[in-house]
Amino acid sequence: MPGGWKSKQGGLWVALAIFIGAIIVAVITVIVAGASHPNPLAAGLLQGIAVVLSVAASFWFGRLATEQAAADSLRPHAKSAFRRVVGLFRAFGNISDTIDFQMVTLEQIASENHGHLEVAHVRLVMDALKAQAVAQISTVNDAMDDWRDLVPEDVQAIEEQARTRDHNI
Repeated sequence: MPGGWKSKQGGLWVALAIFIGAIIVAVITVIVAGASHPNPLAAGLLQGIAVVLSVAASFWFGRLATEQAAADSLRPHAKSAFRRVVGLFRAFGNISDTIDFQMVTLEQIASENHGHLEVAHVRLVMDALKAQAVAQISTVNDAMDDWRDLVPEDVQAIEEQARTRDHNI
């Protein structure tokens, strides 16, 4: 909900409104306390309201500053991890293209040899695919390291679940 009180901009307006309200109450408190016959109950009540509003404004401003600082500190890591994911996406697309190309090549060789393929042709194709897969595994490990830097406990829990699942298969 853009502009709502939970949004960054909405939260800023709420904090400013509370802060301005605290200033207004503080000014009224000074006026009441400075009167020739001040009402101690009214002055005390106004001071209490000013304190509550000041604490609320501090909470809102602190919350906004903390959210921004967290986003700023995570942004470089998230960019790096996302770049790796994009690289993986492209690389797996390349592997898919290689498989398609090699299937056509093997089919052509088989048709030229009455449906038979030499093991050397198949091994050559499998070696090329394996080399591409190994390169992608390295990229996946790098991406996992990026996420371990950001959320180590979560990654460890997911890895434990994967090990358990793989062990049960």
